[in-house]
Amino acid sequence: PPPPPSRRAVVLEDLRSKGHVVANGGRYGGDYVCYEGHPDSCHSSETVRVVGEHERLEAADVAAYCRVQGNVSKRAVFAAVDPASHDVLYVGWAFDAQLSRDPLKRLERRFARKIQDDSKLSVEAAAGDGLGPEDCARLTVAQLREALEARGLDATGLKAALQVRLYDALTAMETS
Repeated sequence: PPPPPSRRAVVLEDLRSKGHVVANGGRYGGDYVCYEGHPDSCHSSETVRVVGEHERLEAADVAAYCRVQGNVSKRAVFAAVDPASHDVLYVGWAFDAQLSRDPLKRLERRFARKIQDDSKLSVEAAAGDGLGPEDCARLTVAQLREALEARGLDATGLKAALQVRLYDALTAMETS
């Protein structure tokens, strides 16, 4: 009798039978990436990692895999094959960076959105240092603290918080 098919071969065949176009997922940390249509016409929607029947998945590894997939706009899927029936069980998660509870990441995203939204603003600040909102991203921590202190604002905290605080002050001055 021929040898049984490998777990990866069983999953590959199952994904194709469900209508997915399947490609190598190595660059995303998985075994396969799945497309709803031709890869030239759409973005892959999920990355599939095939796991063994006795493989232990540590919470940190699952979280890291999900975060990587979320950062590339993919759903993280684990696939396990029943060795007797060759049925495939899929478990998937989607990581949404917008829901991250990390306050520093929220500040960084807020700052990046503000810079992007108001990138054309460049009015000099009242402190006379010639800084505009678009300058916040290039300043060092020492320069950010100096600019905040010159405006009588709190100059404590991490760089992302300092950038947001200075940016808020500069944009508030421009709109008033």
